[in-house]
Amino acid sequence: MAIARGKKKNHKGEKDAEKKRFPLWAASWVGTTLTVVSALSFLVVCMLLPLVGQAGVKTEFSAQNRVSFVAFCIFSLVLSLLAIGSKLASTNGSLAIHYHVVHALRQYFWLLVGSMIL
Repeated sequence: MAIARGKKKNHKGEKDAEKKRFPLWAASWVGTTLTVVSALSFLVVCMLLPLVGQAGVKTEFSAQNRVSFVAFCIFSLVLSLLAIGSKLASTNGSLAIHYHVVHALRQYFWLLVGSMIL
């Protein structure tokens, strides 16, 4: 039984090296948790929508309502972007899916811009 030079038979060390390779936000459960939290934050944004509607504009603190609504919209957007990034990073670190997603989004974006110009 020959052991390759430079390799140790430390299975725990190999597992630790694998864990260090991927950051925590690339774990599958983190992406799922961020997705659920971002969906719940979208529901809260839907509940806050009447604050900036016609009835909310007629109150004396409509500016504060608008600021709180926009702040929560930005918070919800950030959560959604973090969830997307985490889900994309959890695909075993392959950059091929990143390239295809970005390429497809770029095509749809220019199709949308072209249709708006026409």
